[in-house]
Amino acid sequence: MSSILSWRNVAVAAGVIAVAYVFNFVRRKGAAGRRRVKQLDVVVYASQPDMAAVEDAVRYVVITLVDEWSRAVPEAIVIEPVAGGTTNFLFRCTNPHSSQLKHMLVRVFGDGTEALVDREIELQRFEVLRDGGLGPPLYGSFRNGYVYGFAEGRPLTAAELKDERFVDRIASQLAHWHQIDFPSARTPGLYQKIDKWLSLVPAGYHDPLEQAQFEKLDIAAIRAQWPQFRAELEAMNSPIVYCHNDVNSANLIYDGAADSLQFIDYEYACYNPRAFDLANHFCEHAGLEQDEASFPSIEYQRRFLKCYLTAYTGAPVTTEQVDALHREVHKFVQASHFFWAVWALLQADFSNLDSLDFMKYAVTRFILWAKLRRSGPS
Repeated sequence: MSSILSWRNVAVAAGVIAVAYVFNFVRRKGAAGRRRVKQLDVVVYASQPDMAAVEDAVRYVVITLVDEWSRAVPEAIVIEPVAGGTTNFLFRCTNPHSSQLKHMLVRVFGDGTEALVDREIELQRFEVLRDGGLGPPLYGSFRNGYVYGFAEGRPLTAAELKDERFVDRIASQLAHWHQIDFPSARTPGLYQKIDKWLSLVPAGYHDPLEQAQFEKLDIAAIRAQWPQFRAELEAMNSPIVYCHNDVNSANLIYDGAADSLQFIDYEYACYNPRAFDLANHFCEHAGLEQDEASFPSIEYQRRFLKCYLTAYTGAPVTTEQVDALHREVHKFVQASHFFWAVWALLQADFSNLDSLDFMKYAVTRFILWAKLRRSGPS
């Protein structure tokens, strides 16, 4: 049985937690040789107005799924919402009395995001990336979320993406990502997702302000142009590698004490043309506002791509190699705009997050896509 959990329904006596709701506690059968992940059959409604109830639910989930916290006093665990998520609700959980595991992260999926993200595949991602030293430990899952290790540090700002301290590190880590051998078919997710998402865009929106914005778009014409645009992208023959697909500043965590930089949030990771991941990262320099003045210069792009190729090949690279990759990436900037524009149209329809004006964002990205289409190759 799934239920909303509130600490009002949980009694604590002699260190034993008694739960008023029935739940199943099972273990996921992972691939051979992989650790199995605890699963809890409950739902946390993170968008409800009673934040105290949300925090109590998060406390219950983390205490139940994290063995090291199983004897924790619930009231001692501090729950802090993490701002900035555009797909999920995030909560940092702190246990001040734990000697080793002081922090956890709880992610609660946004409404309707099963249309955007395959959660079963995401669990596999957690396991593969954790085992490869590229991701945090996953402590368990519940019906609409995960509990996993908290990456110490702070997210970068969009302006810091060009910071000399980070540019080469990001390029090198992206090259490392692109060498991951993920156990699935090497089929580009970009085209499959856009095919699916375009079919899910509604004919209209209930909110009159969103509908007015939506009417600025000719969604029928956009759908009609997609097959030709897809063919152009495929004709670039960009190598298919395992991509993060969302390397924005919020997903880059810098720990000043350890002087380390870590990628987080892998829910959009999949096999894709390498140029999409690189182009998308360049687009992220412009932030959620997509300020064109902040898009990287050609000189910056070439420096980044040279560092990426050097790390990926392990050998010196030629000007011709950088030129060829830059042509790939330039084309896939259009793909980044198109991909996130369609994503935002769906989020505008069903998301319960208020961190972004999704319809405004969709219109902005489609305008930038159309502008690049008109300008042709550079």
